[in-house]
Amino acid sequence: NYILNHVMRGTVQDAFIRQNPHHYNRYSWGESVHSPYVLGQPDTLKQNSVELIRQWYGRHGVQIDAEEVYFFGDRLENMKPFA
Repeated sequence: NYILNHVMRGTVQDAFIRQNPHHYNRYSWGESVHSPYVLGQPDTLKQNSVELIRQWYGRHGVQIDAEEVYFFGDRLENMKPFA
């Protein structure tokens, strides 16, 4: 997958992938989050999946404060919960 292999990369993410290779290249669907990559979450509910991804990382040893979560998108109604 081009996005996972070339875009969603960086020093920290690559280190996480090396330590957790079984979670790499897997997608979750909606609010059934079993990986950090989620598809199919409807507009106005995306913040729910974002929080579940943050919790998923926490269960895998990566603590992310809610105040350090940022959301970028093209629909205003999806960004309001992050303001």
